Amino acid sequence: MTKKITFDEFYNKMWEHGRTHNNNEDWEDSITGVIVYKAENWDKPYTEEQRSYRVSSCNRCFQSGKIANSMFGSCLDGTDDGVRLDWYKWEIDYCYFDEEK
Repeated sequence: MTKKITFDEFYNKMWEHGRTHNNNEDWEDSITGVIVYKAENWDKPYTEEQRSYRVSSCNRCFQSGKIANSMFGSCLDGTDDGVRLDWYKWEIDYCYFDEEK
C-alpha cells in the first residue's frame, strides 16, 4: 500500500536527502517520488495515472545554493516526459515515494 503524504512532507524528505547526499548531484544516489495532482485542475476528466508525475531528488528545487528552482517530472502514463512542473499552478492532491533508500 502506498503511503500518501503531503507535498510539504515530500519536499522536506527530498531536501533532506539532498543535504545528506552531495546536494543530489549524483543520479545513482537520487530518490524518486510521485506527485498526484487534483482532478479539479482540468476541465476534462483525467485518470489518477494521467495526473501523476514522477520527480527525482536531483531537481534544482531540492538542492541548496542553486539559483534555479526548477522541478521536472514525467507523467506515469508515458504521455508527458520532462514537464517543467513548477511553471504550472496545479493544486496537489497528495504525494508518495517509490521506494525507501
